[in-house]
Amino acid sequence: VEKAAEKGLPSEVAQAKADLEAHAKRLAAMAAVTPEQLTPAKAAFAAWVYGADARDAKVDLVTGEIPMTADERLAGIALLQKEYDALAARAAEGLGGGYGYEMDRYKKLKADLRKAKTDLAADTDKYLNDSLKSLQVSVPPVEKPIKDLDVLSAWTITLVGAGLLLGLFTKLWCLVGVGFLTMTYLAHPTVPWLPLPPLTAGSPVFVNENIIMALGLLVVLAHPTGRWLGLDALLWRLFFGDKPVTPPPATV
Repeated sequence: VEKAAEKGLPSEVAQAKADLEAHAKRLAAMAAVTPEQLTPAKAAFAAWVYGADARDAKVDLVTGEIPMTADERLAGIALLQKEYDALAARAAEGLGGGYGYEMDRYKKLKADLRKAKTDLAADTDKYLNDSLKSLQVSVPPVEKPIKDLDVLSAWTITLVGAGLLLGLFTKLWCLVGVGFLTMTYLAHPTVPWLPLPPLTAGSPVFVNENIIMALGLLVVLAHPTGRWLGLDALLWRLFFGDKPVTPPPATV
C-alpha cells in the first residue's frame, strides 16, 4: 500500500487495501478452525506445494488443463524469468533491434511471465478458499475495486456494439464509443517512452487500434447514416416521412 501511495497510483492503493482486507478475513476464519480440522488441510496444501500432489492448471499452447504441482509451475516461471532477463539485458545494451522480432519476443515474454505469476497466485488463493469451504468455514467475500470497472466496461461495449449493429441512436453510441476508446487509450498510451500494454498486437507508436476505431466512429458520426439504414432510418420515416430534398437555387 505504501509503495503504491508513493507512486501516486490510487487504483493500486485501493486494490492493495482490498487484498489486505481479504487476507485479514481469511486469517480470522482460520483462527476459528480446530487443529484436528486444520491438519489434513495443511497436509494436502503442503503436498501440492512441495510436489507430492498435482492440480489441474492451464498451460500456454495446450488445449484444456494438465496436472501440475506448484513446484513445477514455479520452475516454469523461473525459466521464463531467466529468458526475460537475458532479453532485457540485450535490450538495455541496444541489441536485438533489427526487424523487431526480438522486441516482440521480449514483450510476449513479459506478458507470459506476468500471466504465469498471476495465475499461480489466483490458483493458490482458490486452493485456500476451497480448503476453507471443505472445513465449513465461510469467508465473507471482498469486492475488489476493479470489479465495478470490469462490469461498467462490459456493459459499455455491449450497448455501444448493439446500438451500432441495430442502427439505433447511432450518433449517441458513436459519441459514447469515442469517449470510451479515448479513455482506454489514455489508460495505456502507446508512446515510445512508456512500455506497451500487455498483449498489444504489433509495435504501435502513438496510434493504436483504439485510436483507429475512434476515428472510424467519428466518420460514422459525421455522416447521416441514420437516414439510410438501421432502426434510425425506420424511425425517421415513421415520424418525418420521406421528405424530398430541396434542390439548391440555380446559379447563373
